[in-house]
Amino acid sequence: MKISLKVAVASLSLIAAMPSQATLIDFNGLARDGGGIHYLSDRSLTFGDYKFTAKHDLANPFLVFGRSAVANADPGGATLVHQWGETTMTLARTDGGLFDLIGFNFADLFNYGGQNQQELLFEYGNGKTETRLFTTDNLAGFQYLLLNRTGLRQVSFTPRSNGWWQIDNVSVEAAAAVPEPATWMMLISGFAFAGFCTRRRKLAVEFAR
Repeated sequence: MKISLKVAVASLSLIAAMPSQATLIDFNGLARDGGGIHYLSDRSLTFGDYKFTAKHDLANPFLVFGRSAVANADPGGATLVHQWGETTMTLARTDGGLFDLIGFNFADLFNYGGQNQQELLFEYGNGKTETRLFTTDNLAGFQYLLLNRTGLRQVSFTPRSNGWWQIDNVSVEAAAAVPEPATWMMLISGFAFAGFCTRRRKLAVEFAR
């Protein structure tokens, strides 16, 4: 029984050793004082293991509103705005690995309740793609877009009709590791052996009676 328990525990440990780590990107590191608009000249912005990239060479592809700006949907903090209507920005891991996009907050460009539309293109690690259109409501303040897309290689955001968004609190995590075939065989063998040992002990006890 001791052997079977050790094998079961070791097998479970292999599963537990493959956790994913959630990340919340809040853009507050970009916050600026005042109530104006601050243009960012970088075409790529990195936040830990993730980066947002403007897919064009126009000047100042991103902007943030000042902490006290009426248009800022996160007063005191910062949101990210990708400007230049109908051009695309992408979200991906810096190492090119797969990730899950859980969701994020979004508001219309000037946070007054404009109904702006955005196209999201999900590109999965298996080569499949999915396109969805989302529109802000007619109220000021954040909405939350729950996506729960897993195994992504990249996500593209494309404003429609100059309907830029400001986004915040992007929740992402590295895609859960898929065990190699050899690992699966080890797990299956471990549980099979544990069951065999348990059954063998039970038969031994019955025979001893």
